Amino acid sequence: GRGRMEGSDGSSAAGTAVDHHGDHKKGQPDPEVLRAKIISGAKKKLAESGEKTRLKMLLRQRLEAAGWGEEMQDYLREVVRNRSLKHVDIGEVVEDIAPRSQAAVPDVIKLEIADRIEEFLTGSGAAGS
Repeated sequence: GRGRMEGSDGSSAAGTAVDHHGDHKKGQPDPEVLRAKIISGAKKKLAESGEKTRLKMLLRQRLEAAGWGEEMQDYLREVVRNRSLKHVDIGEVVEDIAPRSQAAVPDVIKLEIADRIEEFLTGSGAAGS
């Protein structure tokens, strides 16, 4: 049995890894807990610095230039047209559109934003640009 409190992700309450038999891996932090902490810290740094807002503006500009918005509007019209008006639920429509909208973002834009985030977080980019 497992005599300690454990999360659904297999981590213990202390945030350290638990192997398949419930035994603690002493001194080894759970990689998922570390990942979550790193992402949380990065998001906080991006937001507090104003870089998140700048990146959002850049993303909007790039998507607009690529015609992404028009493509999504056309797809939305198609999705709504294929449903009965009585059955248009905004939550379901969003579920239908989300995967396609994410997949439709050109890779060059995804890479540019990812590079900008990496440069910001590693300090290798020009400050404030």
